[in-house]
Amino acid sequence: MRIVDIFMTMPFLLAAMVLVTILGTGLDNVMIAMIAFGWMTYARLIRGDILAVRELAYVSAARAISASDLRIMIRHILPNAIFPTFVMATMDLGSIVLWASSLSFLGLGAPVGYADWGQMISLSRNWMLGT
Repeated sequence: MRIVDIFMTMPFLLAAMVLVTILGTGLDNVMIAMIAFGWMTYARLIRGDILAVRELAYVSAARAISASDLRIMIRHILPNAIFPTFVMATMDLGSIVLWASSLSFLGLGAPVGYADWGQMISLSRNWMLGT
């Protein structure tokens, strides 16, 4: 979890901008940057859920009947700990779109010609103020 703490100290947009600049522009590099700097909250959530689920009664009952650790993890812990992660991923979909469009607005996202929010806003900046 110390690695997660180190990654969480970096601002997401700044770190993604640096990585996309190093890798080059394009949607695939944007996705790599968003994955490289967006996994920490999911790691913390999964760890906390697994620590909470492993203390429940049905895990203790599985240990009492001498089920293997692998069986307990696959059959009992993971299915009950993964659903909050799905909920968080669903709620993060909108912010992921906004992060990708902000990188495109800065010129680091999709190549010119894609129908992307960031590019549309960037190309229409001259007409937004009415000048």
